[in-house]
Amino acid sequence: MLGSFLEISVYSPDVLESLHFYERLGFSQIPTNDAWTHPYGVVTDGRCFIGIHAYEFPGPSLTFVAPELRKRVEDIEAAGARFEFLKLADDQFHELGFLAPDEQMVTLLEVRTFSPPAPLDLRESLLGYFAEYRIPVEDRDAALAQWLRFGLIESEPADAVHDSLSACCTGLNIGVSESRRLKQPSLVFHVTSLQERLSVLEQRGISPRQVHEPHKPGDPRTAYISPPEGTPLLLVECA
Repeated sequence: MLGSFLEISVYSPDVLESLHFYERLGFSQIPTNDAWTHPYGVVTDGRCFIGIHAYEFPGPSLTFVAPELRKRVEDIEAAGARFEFLKLADDQFHELGFLAPDEQMVTLLEVRTFSPPAPLDLRESLLGYFAEYRIPVEDRDAALAQWLRFGLIESEPADAVHDSLSACCTGLNIGVSESRRLKQPSLVFHVTSLQERLSVLEQRGISPRQVHEPHKPGDPRTAYISPPEGTPLLLVECA
């Protein structure tokens, strides 16, 4: 229903600063076209695609590409979407946006008017293996059910940090959690040795905002990294 996942879109007041930050983490920029008039760039580690935009919007937004958006509007609305915008006129760049559970913005672009970048075969970044995009919600069961109505498939939780439920589609895993420790949507990465990763990041001049020790036996250590635009990057130590 939502099409193919394209990127996690974020607003940055300084696109170059954000791009350079991710490059220090081992991400690479990929070519973009002129679909938007505002400055933007895309970085990836081969698995996580982040679009950094100099255009302020409710975000981060999960952005997908799909053909024939006009024909999808009725089904998406019937699945529970509340549209924030519809730009489907013949002389417009075709896109639509709606709020998913707990005010998560979702954007769809029409493939007829947009050429997504070709994926690259890149190595793991200094953040580790991208596991999922995790969202704080009021009711995780209801949120998961809504994502399934949008066409995602239920999957196993990525880890035990926030007692989350997960759904997936090609190219993206989404976790939903009621945990009060999850303050805002976060990009979750798995690492085998958190301390070693933090040491390497320190050498690059990047310090964690927070490091959390396990709350109970069996819980992993975690650390938060804050990029310039503010979207939390959560590192989770996994065996």
